[in-house]
Amino acid sequence: MATPVRVVSLIALLALLSADAQAEPAPILIGEYGSMTGSEAHFGQTTHRGIMLAVEQKNAAGGVHGRRLEVRVYDDQGKSQEVGTAVTRLITNDKVVAVLGEVSSSLSIAGARVAQQYGVPMISPSSTASGVTEVGDMVSRACFVDAFQGYAAARFARDNLALSRAAVLYDQATPYSKELYAVFAKDFEAMGGTIVTAEAYSGGDSDYSAQLTSIKAANPEIIYAPGYYTDVGNIHLQARKLGLMQPFIGGDGWDSPELARIGGDTVNGSYFTSQYANEDQRPEVQAYAKAFRAKYNETPDGLSALGYDAALVLIDALERTPSLDPKELARAIATTKDLSGVTGTITMDANRNPVKEAVIVKLDHGEIVYAGRVQPPDPDNPWRGTSIAKADGRATSGAGLSRFLQTLLDALAVGSLYALIALGYTMVYGILTFINFAHSDIFMTGAWVSLTLATGMGSANVLVVLVGAMLVCGLMGFAIERFAYRPLRRAPRLNVLITAIGVSLLIQNVGQLPGVFGTQPKRMPALIEDQTLATLAGVHLRLVDALVVTLAVVLMLALQYLVFGTKLGRAMRAVSYDMRSAALMGINVDRVVSFTFVTGSALAAAAGLLYAMKYPGLNQPAHATWVLLGLKAFVAAVVGGIGNVRGAVAGGLLIGFVELFGAGYLSPHLRELYVFALLIAVLLFKPSGLLGRATVEKV
Repeated sequence: MATPVRVVSLIALLALLSADAQAEPAPILIGEYGSMTGSEAHFGQTTHRGIMLAVEQKNAAGGVHGRRLEVRVYDDQGKSQEVGTAVTRLITNDKVVAVLGEVSSSLSIAGARVAQQYGVPMISPSSTASGVTEVGDMVSRACFVDAFQGYAAARFARDNLALSRAAVLYDQATPYSKELYAVFAKDFEAMGGTIVTAEAYSGGDSDYSAQLTSIKAANPEIIYAPGYYTDVGNIHLQARKLGLMQPFIGGDGWDSPELARIGGDTVNGSYFTSQYANEDQRPEVQAYAKAFRAKYNETPDGLSALGYDAALVLIDALERTPSLDPKELARAIATTKDLSGVTGTITMDANRNPVKEAVIVKLDHGEIVYAGRVQPPDPDNPWRGTSIAKADGRATSGAGLSRFLQTLLDALAVGSLYALIALGYTMVYGILTFINFAHSDIFMTGAWVSLTLATGMGSANVLVVLVGAMLVCGLMGFAIERFAYRPLRRAPRLNVLITAIGVSLLIQNVGQLPGVFGTQPKRMPALIEDQTLATLAGVHLRLVDALVVTLAVVLMLALQYLVFGTKLGRAMRAVSYDMRSAALMGINVDRVVSFTFVTGSALAAAAGLLYAMKYPGLNQPAHATWVLLGLKAFVAAVVGGIGNVRGAVAGGLLIGFVELFGAGYLSPHLRELYVFALLIAVLLFKPSGLLGRATVEKV
C-alpha cells in the first residue's frame, strides 16, 4: 500500500506536468491546398514534401516565437471548383494565419481571390502567371514569373542553341501556357528569331496530330511547348512518330519525373526552364538536397524546392511579425529581402514577385541535367518586342499532299476506334432501346487493363493482352447487365438512365483507387516495335497505325458475321425485333441480352487496347477525356443509325474524318464542334440516322 507521502508526491508531480502542458502555447496553424490527387498529383505531392521539410526543420529549431508550426492540408484534386471550398475552409473553419498554394496558375488565381476576400496572406510556391499576384496585396509568390521564364527560354534558344526558327504548341485552356507563349513569341522575335507557326490544344487532349502536322509543314528548328508534363509527354510521343525530331523547349510545368516515364526516350534532348538544379553547388542547395533525400529517399525537384522556399518566406515573415496580424504579416512577406532560399536569393519586387535567375535543364535518358543559367535582363536595356506572332499562322506551302495523307491516315485510325466503341452502344440499344452510358467507362477500363497486363507480363504478346482485356471487360459487361440493368428491365426509363450514370461513376471512382489503377497518368508499354512500314510524301505509315486499323476491321467483320451469319445472331435480331415474341419462340432472352452486353464490352476493351497503343500516355481513369471519347462514339452510333450495326461502323468512320479533317484544315480548337454540328445536321434532316433503322438488320 502506498504511503500518504508518496500519494501526495504523485499528485504534486501530476499537477506540475499538467501545468506544464497547459502552459505550452498553441501552435501557429498554416494552411496548404494543392493537387494531391488527379492528373497533376505529382505537383501537389512534391510541393507538400518541400513545405513539410521546412516546417519540421523550423520546429526542431524551436519554432516561431516559441510556438510550433502546424500545417493543415486540403486536396483540391486539380479542380478549380474545389479550390474555393478548400481555401474557405482553411480560413473560416481552421483559422489559419496564412495559406500556401497552388502550383497551377489558374488554381492559384482561384484561391487568391478567396484569400484576398478574407484578408489572409497567401503565397503561391510555383504559379508563374502574372495574374496571380495581380489579384491583390495579400497575395505573393516564391517563384519567378512567366514574363521572365518566357524570356529565358527565348534567350537560351537564340544565344546558347543558336536557333532562329521556332514553332509554338501551347495549351489554350490555361493562363500559364498562354502567357508563356505570348512572352516567348514576342521576345524570340525581338531577338531576331522567327515564329514560323503557333498551334493550340486543350489540356487533356489525346490527339495532337493536326497541330503537329502543321508544325512539321512549317519546318521549325525548335518547338516551344509551355504545357504540363501530362500533355507534353504525349506530345513528344506523337511528334516523333510523325518524324518531328527537333528539340522541344518548355517551362517549369515539365518538372516531373512522370514526364520521362510517359514520354520515354522521345523526350531526350529537350530542355525546359526551371527554378532549381541539383547540380548547383550553393551550400543552400546541397544542404536541402541532402535533407530531402534523407527524409523522402528520393531526389528533390524544382517544385519541392519552391514549396520549401515558400515556407521559408512565410516563416521569415512570421518571425518579423509578433502579433500575427494578417495585414502586418502580408506586409512582412511583401518586404522580404535577401532571403537565402534553395532556388536563389529572394527579394520581393513592388508586385510581390521575387527577382532571381532561371536555370535551364536538359532531359537525358530519364535524368534532368543542368544546361545553363539565364540572368534577369537589365532594366535599363529593354529586351521585349512590341508585337506577337499570329496565333493561327499555318505554313502550308509545299506540304499539301503530306498534310492530306497524314490527316487521312489519322482519320482512318481514329474513325476505326470510334466504330468499335459505337458498336457496343448500338447493340445494347438495338435490344433494350436504352443508352448504356457506362460503355465509355468499359472502354477506359479496357485501356487500363491492357496497360496492367502489358506491364505485369513483361514481354507480353499483343494478342494475349487483347484476349485478356476482352475477357475482363466482357465479364464486367455481364455483371453490369445482370445486377444493374436486368432488375430494371420493366422499370421506367428514367430509373435505367440514373442507374447507368451511377454505374459509370462507380467504375471511374473504383478505377482511381490505389489498388486498382490509381490517380496518376501512365504510359502503355510498347507491345510491338513501332517501325515505319512505308513513307510517302514525308508521311510515315507506322506499324501501330496499320495494326489499329487492321484489328478494328477484323473485329468488325467478325461481329458482322456473328450477327448476320449465325444462329445466335438470328436470335439476337429476333430479340431486338420483339423480345416477348422471341421468348414465346423458345429463345432464352436473358442469355441473349447478357451475350450482347459481353460482346459490346469486349469490343470496347479491344478499342481500349488499340487506343492505348496509338496514344500510349493514358490519363487517369476519372479524366474527362474518356467520357468525351465515349460520347463521340455514341454520336457516331446515332449518326449512322443507332441500332444498326453497319450504321455504327459508317458513323464511326465519318466522325473520325469530320473531326480530323476539320482540325487539320480549319481549326484544331473546334474539333468537338465539328462532331456535334454533324450530329445536329443528321438529326434535322434524317432523324433515324444515315442508314436508317432497318428492322431486319438491327441488333
